[in-house]
Amino acid sequence: MKLKKYTVVFSSIFLLITGAVIYGIACGGWEDPYDDRVTFFNNHVAGDPDYKPFYYIAYQSLYDYEEPYSDVMQNTEEWKKYLKTESVDGPIIAGIIYYNDEESLNILKNKQESDWPDSLKNNGFAVALAKKKNSAALDYLLFAKRCEPYVNMPYNEWDPQQPNTEAMDALIKEGEAAAATVKKDNYLQLRYGFQLCRLAHYSGNYEACLRLFESNVAPYKSESTVYYWALALKAGALRKVGKKEESAYLFSTVFSECKNKRIMAYQNVLYLSVYDKYNQNNVLALCKNNTEKANFLGVESLGSAGNELKQLEKMYKLDPRVPTLDVLLVREISKLENSYMSPSLALANPKDSLRLTTYGIVEASSLKIEEKYADSLYTFCNNVANDNKVKEPALWKISGAYIKFMRRDLVAAKASLKQAEGMKMSAKVRDQFEVLRMLITINEQQTIDASFEAKIYPSLNWLEEKRQQELSSKKENWDSDLPFTKIYKYLMLNILQPKYLSQKDRVSAALCVLQSEMVSTQMIEKAKKDNSIRWTIWTSVDFLRNSMNSAEVEKLIQVKNNATKTEYHQLMTNTLNAVGNDFLFELLGTCYLREYNFSKAVVAFKKLPAKYFEDEPYKTYLAANSFVDLITDTHAPTHRDTKKFTKLSFAQTMIAFEKKAKEDPKNAAFCYYQMANGFYNMSYNGNSWLLVNYYWSTTDREFNSKTDLPYLKDYYFNYTAEQYYLKALKLTTDNNLKAKCTFMAAKCLNSRVKYPNVPYDVENWSEQNDIAARKYYLMLINNKYFAELKKNYSTTPFYVTAVNECSYLRDFVRRR
Repeated sequence: MKLKKYTVVFSSIFLLITGAVIYGIACGGWEDPYDDRVTFFNNHVAGDPDYKPFYYIAYQSLYDYEEPYSDVMQNTEEWKKYLKTESVDGPIIAGIIYYNDEESLNILKNKQESDWPDSLKNNGFAVALAKKKNSAALDYLLFAKRCEPYVNMPYNEWDPQQPNTEAMDALIKEGEAAAATVKKDNYLQLRYGFQLCRLAHYSGNYEACLRLFESNVAPYKSESTVYYWALALKAGALRKVGKKEESAYLFSTVFSECKNKRIMAYQNVLYLSVYDKYNQNNVLALCKNNTEKANFLGVESLGSAGNELKQLEKMYKLDPRVPTLDVLLVREISKLENSYMSPSLALANPKDSLRLTTYGIVEASSLKIEEKYADSLYTFCNNVANDNKVKEPALWKISGAYIKFMRRDLVAAKASLKQAEGMKMSAKVRDQFEVLRMLITINEQQTIDASFEAKIYPSLNWLEEKRQQELSSKKENWDSDLPFTKIYKYLMLNILQPKYLSQKDRVSAALCVLQSEMVSTQMIEKAKKDNSIRWTIWTSVDFLRNSMNSAEVEKLIQVKNNATKTEYHQLMTNTLNAVGNDFLFELLGTCYLREYNFSKAVVAFKKLPAKYFEDEPYKTYLAANSFVDLITDTHAPTHRDTKKFTKLSFAQTMIAFEKKAKEDPKNAAFCYYQMANGFYNMSYNGNSWLLVNYYWSTTDREFNSKTDLPYLKDYYFNYTAEQYYLKALKLTTDNNLKAKCTFMAAKCLNSRVKYPNVPYDVENWSEQNDIAARKYYLMLINNKYFAELKKNYSTTPFYVTAVNECSYLRDFVRRR
């Protein structure tokens, strides 16, 4: 038996609209569309789930592309009541109506039940449908199946199929005749009318569609979802015949009344406003009452990325209880988060660790405009809440308090929240009240100490429980439509972390970063097993590896392993506990390597499993001899890589060389030379950069060298390596070793030569860049150590080799 889905598709009226709100996303990594701004406001607080697709979102034309209600299931429920088969599950009924083909229905019509396949015998709806008293319903479903191929054709924009108008006209006549046989059955009359309108619409006969609606649908108007499907067909036909205002009005009616076709109706109003440019006043004139007018204005506003306060004010005057009013309020809150609060936080954070400014340049003047708009929106919210005419005044009062919070007026925010406290609230609004109260409490506190941590613990723990509920339902979805999880994330990153950093408590700040990750503990555990932890919580891993010194990592380990943690620290170490000791001891040892404290590095690395450094990335990126002296730098293996070093063995070897240099003065020069090679190879230029850093790219030195991480000065510019080469040069009597020391010191010096800046918007960029390249080249070859090398050691074997292999030295020699 063939399975074929029977779907109701408005192909010519269900237009894919992405106009009006147009966003450009540059090439790059995968963006999470639901994490587009800093937020402390649950955007699900109003209109969920009915209006969820229309919440504000910066990177998509819709917040959710799925209707919150299934047209299949709503129609199925109507059939269940019609045939009095309430005991039959909806999916079983849907199987007959939507998924079984015409052959299955013919079996019900023409064969005895004993001859049916088991799939039909065991279907209570099929049994009821086959009864003689329901023969008209069965005939209708057979007719609908015959219509399906003509109204549900596969779409190919490269090879569009033309409708078979002759066959469709014949079906319309057949349907009109069949409808005449069930004049007293309004349920079937309505459905026949829908099929007739659909056939006429898809055949391109829009006048016929309008006529058939009036004769075969309008007389049977009801609250049935099918009536609004037919009304949408009429609205589409009206647009096709040039009646754009009537079309927009009817689509807004479908939006308001038909829960399973809201996206389609909204997109068509949006299309009409952009391309057909209807007259708004003419549409409003068609509305029968103020509620319809407010509904229409609401549908219009749901597609706007601009400020819509004036539209909200109009809607409020027309009908303060229209459902979209609350949704539009929350959209305005979300827009302010995007256009005002997030940029303000980015400007306040020069390092911009959250990359909040990457979506564009923030102008101070634009923030002033947004401030004024925020104040106007606050006034409106406060007035509406005080008028007590909307469905939930507390939502408006709390929204006003949040606006004041965004404006950093904590006194006014607290006062508004106090006024809301005694109001009646839904559960979601109550949650938002608690979130805002916590935000104000934390922001009022100048210094965070143990007593304050204990004070805010209950609220943080409550929010953590909300977060875990969301994360447990997320499963493998990559996006994060997780309102409490986002609130928790930005509470940690934008409120608690900066406070700890201002107190120079980088350990507590690190805990905030770890807790901000939008992944569950189970996901972290899984990542540890498959060695993907750095990708699973990459923000935290990056912070720990690139923001902390050894003393801070030591303290972090102590906090993690403290058996008598406070409740606050038990909560704040949840993610840290999942990270595990191996990660932390490797990081601790690496921090000691960066600080050249090789003895303590050895202690830390010895706490790792014996084979820890045999896996990636160490297997690939520590495959070279860390003490080799190369004339030409390379990260690729060479014939001289006869010995490899792990982080542990490298630290042990540096200790051994230093000890021997002190105990054996005759070999001190050689030992210091080898140590210099070690320092050089653990630098950005060297073959063992992974000893102290965790990633490498060709632009790192250009963009990262100005950070305040102490080890990076040596990592990029090789000051210590140069000192040790000069130390060895001073001690040795071997001219060939002196030549090596001098040449390697030259390499250290050249690592500090910067390429002259050439702005990308400068005129004649190519010519200017050629000039810059020439200057850079001259700086590289005019190295003071090259002059010493040529003057003092030109007769050594190493000098001959170096001139042959190093083009900079060779060019220097030729120019002299």
